[in-house]
Amino acid sequence: MGKIYAAKTNHITNPVGFYLKPLVFSWKVKGCRGQNQKHARIVISKNKTFTDICYDTGETELDSLSTRVEFEIQPYTRYYCDNRCRGSD
Repeated sequence: MGKIYAAKTNHITNPVGFYLKPLVFSWKVKGCRGQNQKHARIVISKNKTFTDICYDTGETELDSLSTRVEFEIQPYTRYYCDNRCRGSD
């Protein structure tokens, strides 16, 4: 598994207090065993411990430059996002 850095939502590093529609995620990866990202996963939760998951893409082929997520955000609600990726072997 590689290390994700420069993760952004709609080109914003920490989008607290914005109404964003549609949600578009982007990220960069370093330290993967292979040359390219093979699979990625985006999880959105209402808490830091990710026990209240609102959205999960599952592990699939996602574009690290621009992945659109169909998720309706609620007003006055803070969300936490977790990105994970796996490189090609």
